[in-house]
Order: sequence, then C-alpha cells, then structure tokens
Amino acid sequence: MGRALADKTVLFLQSHGVIVTGPTVRQAFDDLYYLERACMSQVQAMSTGAELHRIPQEMAELAVRQYMGQRENSELHFASLKRMLAAEDSRFRVAMPRDAE
Repeated sequence: MGRALADKTVLFLQSHGVIVTGPTVRQAFDDLYYLERACMSQVQAMSTGAELHRIPQEMAELAVRQYMGQRENSELHFASLKRMLAAEDSRFRVAMPRDAE
C-alpha cells in the first residue's frame, strides 16, 4: 500500500474503502470530507442515466490549484466541526486557543 500511495495523499482500496493521508489530521480530514462529497455527486449524476461529460484537463488542474491555495480553510473547517460537537454534547471537550473561541 505504501508503494501504491507513494507521493499521493489518497489511496482507493478495491472493496475496502479509502486511505487518506496528509501533513496534519485536519488536512487529511478535510480531503476525506470533500472526497466523499465529490463521490456522492458522481453517484448522483450517474444515477440519472444521462451521458456524463468530462471536464477539460485544464479546468481540473485549475480547480486543484484553487483548492490547494486555500489549505488554511482545512484548519478552520476542522475547528468549526469540533465546536459543533462540543455544543451538541457537553462530554466532548475541545482544547482551543483563546483567540479561536
């Protein structure tokens, strides 16, 4: 699996799910979150039975550059989810810096 993953951050395992890695848990979680959303969109589009059209490679590369240029959002996203969990269940405690509260 390590060789298959190599320098990538996502590895799809046939019939066994997916492995997502990253420099931080926050970034790996964010990538998994949006990967799941993309998969849900694809399944929904495929369920229509209509012919699907691939987007041009240049557009896909632009989307990747835009996403990677906003990596700090993964930190904010993860912190937001932890605050939501803490508000929902008082047993979930979040250690946050004072300026994040």
